[in-house]
Amino acid sequence: MIEDGIIPTGIFPITQKLIYEHICREMDMRNNGWFSTIEDRNLQIKIRNTAVTLVNLNIERGLKIKDVDYGFVYMISNPAFPNHVKIGMTMDVFSRLKQYQTYDPFRQFKLEHYRFVLDRREMERGILDHPEVMTENGEWVHRSQSRKIFLKMTKWNKNYFDYFSEERERLNRSMNRIEAYYKMYG
Repeated sequence: MIEDGIIPTGIFPITQKLIYEHICREMDMRNNGWFSTIEDRNLQIKIRNTAVTLVNLNIERGLKIKDVDYGFVYMISNPAFPNHVKIGMTMDVFSRLKQYQTYDPFRQFKLEHYRFVLDRREMERGILDHPEVMTENGEWVHRSQSRKIFLKMTKWNKNYFDYFSEERERLNRSMNRIEAYYKMYG
């Protein structure tokens, strides 16, 4: 994809358009068309995996994490704290999970959810400041409404795809299936 100009050389900005083009190109390379090799309900996983790949490529190329806004927001839990979850932000969710595991001799921290966002600091603050999220201690929050708010605020929606008018018809069919998934699974 570097050869095709989809992924620039050097350190590059990760945008919604780049993620979209990366996913579409991967589908086209398989000659199966839009979403035919993955279930629509797995779109969010595909977006996350693509974002992880692009972030890691930038890090390999010398990216200074402090210089970018994009990254991941996450929700981590531990059965020792059944009523609480940790909302946070990072560039590498798997390294962050490993860091938490060092504080638990049983290694029971679990990455409940994580989503790629274009501004990780703003999204984390927005979730923590949401009136329905009950903050207990800093970034530790009461579990009650946190999952619902987290998923709602970090969901990629139709606006994500507005860059691509030439794909609109095919996209609308796919987005309708995605919206049906979100209605079923939240």
